[in-house]
Amino acid sequence: MAPSDFARPATPEGVPESPSRDAPGAPPGRPDAGVNADERSDSAGEAAAPLVSAVICTRNRADLVVRAVRSALAQTEPRIEVIVVDDGSTDATEAVLAAIDDDRLRVIVGAERCGANVRRNQGIAAACAPVVALLDSDDWWAPDRIARALAVLRDQDAERTVVLARAHFVRGGQVFADPLPPKPADRPVADHVYRHGGALQTSGMMVPTALARAVPFDETLAVNQDTDFLMRLEAASARIVQTEDRLYYLDVSPRADRTTLNPAVIDASRAWSARAGARWPRLTRRGYRMHDLTRRYLAAGRRGRALVTWLGCVDPRLDPRGQLRILLQILFVAEDPAPLRRLRALRDKLRGGDRDAEPGTDRPASGMAAMPPGRAREGGRSS
Repeated sequence: MAPSDFARPATPEGVPESPSRDAPGAPPGRPDAGVNADERSDSAGEAAAPLVSAVICTRNRADLVVRAVRSALAQTEPRIEVIVVDDGSTDATEAVLAAIDDDRLRVIVGAERCGANVRRNQGIAAACAPVVALLDSDDWWAPDRIARALAVLRDQDAERTVVLARAHFVRGGQVFADPLPPKPADRPVADHVYRHGGALQTSGMMVPTALARAVPFDETLAVNQDTDFLMRLEAASARIVQTEDRLYYLDVSPRADRTTLNPAVIDASRAWSARAGARWPRLTRRGYRMHDLTRRYLAAGRRGRALVTWLGCVDPRLDPRGQLRILLQILFVAEDPAPLRRLRALRDKLRGGDRDAEPGTDRPASGMAAMPPGRAREGGRSS
């Protein structure tokens, strides 16, 4: 069944169809169930029901969230609503969003900070479309991100299929294509992420709304949220496929608000892996230590511990490029060390360029125009 055949999901109890600034905008049981909500809704009957609900959660990113919102509103598939859930921002986020004049935009303003997963679930609960597409407020989409993902979904069981897009990585205004092939449909999520070094991130996810409500984000987690969500969808018998196309821009520039830079998350990540990965194969557990823990130690300034962890995990059966990249990052104490840049330039030269982006530049190929990069990120993903 194609997405266009879906019935429009009923508005869940406690989430008003068109909340005003004086109406509650959060589902019952949320820490801010009485938050003010600002929703610009289509006048009755004038616009087609949305086919996709874009859900963006944000906190204190007034300089970045507008780029994300405009990339969603600029999709070639116009039947989209954009729901921004503000996690208690104290900057100008509410004001810059209010300045966007588009009836497809709804803004739910939280009175206090509750965390990204609470806000994602709140946005999914408020969605009116049969499919939700998630976008972090510091990333942005290519103009045809939704249309291409929907084309993939139409060939699948649309009620049980999660479509993931591949990414362009953005660092300091430079754009680099994800070099890894897409995840095979039959490869487990944890195996792809940790053994093969794959990137399966929130901004590339398109999920049937009913499925995302049945298997919500774990609101107790501050780390490993994306992988955990996909693993639990997988356990609920969802089919998870990834597009060949790179359809979004994942900004990985160093920035001070990144959760990864907080040393406290190392223990939280280890606790999560002990619980969620209890049945992982030994090689996947080793890949977790290689691809997750070494980077967290390095981000926390624990270079020696990162190197010891790397040495204890190195294995020819793990992604060789990922292992080399992490070692260079440890040795040169840099996210993008000079030897890695030279290797990437050599790779791109031998390949004759990438079909989706001009290697090492911020100029995507035709049909994949990027939004203006704006201010580069300064560090981890908090919302």
